[in-house]
Amino acid sequence: LDKAVTEEELTAFLTRVKKVDDNAKCTVEYKFDGLTVCLTYENGKFVRATTRGNGVVGEDVTAQVLTIPSFPLSISYQGTLEVRGEAVIRLSVLEEYNRAASEPLKNARNAVAGAIRNLDPKITAQRKPEIYFYDVNYTSDGAPMSQTTAHEFLKNEGFKVFPYFRVCHNAKEVIEAIAEVDKDVILMGLAGSCMLEAGKKCGLRVASEVFADRAYQADGSLVPRSKPGAVIHDKDEAIARTIRMVTEGKVTAITGEEVSIDAHSICVHGDNPSAVEFVKNIRARLEAEGVTIAPIEEIV
Repeated sequence: LDKAVTEEELTAFLTRVKKVDDNAKCTVEYKFDGLTVCLTYENGKFVRATTRGNGVVGEDVTAQVLTIPSFPLSISYQGTLEVRGEAVIRLSVLEEYNRAASEPLKNARNAVAGAIRNLDPKITAQRKPEIYFYDVNYTSDGAPMSQTTAHEFLKNEGFKVFPYFRVCHNAKEVIEAIAEVDKDVILMGLAGSCMLEAGKKCGLRVASEVFADRAYQADGSLVPRSKPGAVIHDKDEAIARTIRMVTEGKVTAITGEEVSIDAHSICVHGDNPSAVEFVKNIRARLEAEGVTIAPIEEIV
């Protein structure tokens, strides 16, 4: 599993996929933040439920999961099958539970983890969790299954699936699908990118993101990491460039051209020991220039 949080990462992912299969499609679905559970069936019968654990070994939570009416006890598939879902507790259910609880639960994620992983199935039932299923991990016949096929299989067999499911052919369709979910969402992407233009056409609010330690090309795109000079290692240079992007709306491309750029948000890579200090220095310089740091919804 991996994630893409910028247009560059999404485009790179789609490019890698297209190299393998030019006709490949992708799906847009809700991502739930709860507790991952895996259910195993043998000869059409439910036999056990486990947590994901460390990815290899999980906890047996069969008794607890049996209190949750989100899945069938028997299915048509007669081999060995494992499906994956996310256990969640609705915020409305959590609020109702906390009104009568002697010890209120802090948040829905902790609440569902405690409900499933505790040793008393009665507690599981009291907290009223649900499971939304979204993947087929394993089939004993080894037949490949696309995400669309897996979704249809789960739905047809009686597993609880979230109804929103869109099949997309490119990044533009992904943005359109996101807009269907929430017109109030703020789409963040590389400043001047096609993704942001697509977001605007879909009626979304968009935020332009600039990169503090990355070099730019003359068209406003980032220099690919595979090329020399893609990453700026001199922190002082990176900070000076960032301040200029924010205050002047300009950045010098790696080939020397001046490029106009909008900057609503600054991306800083946190995978190095000096990242926190780097961010502190950028913030101090911005404030010294009279720039106000504010939540993104107050800016766009």
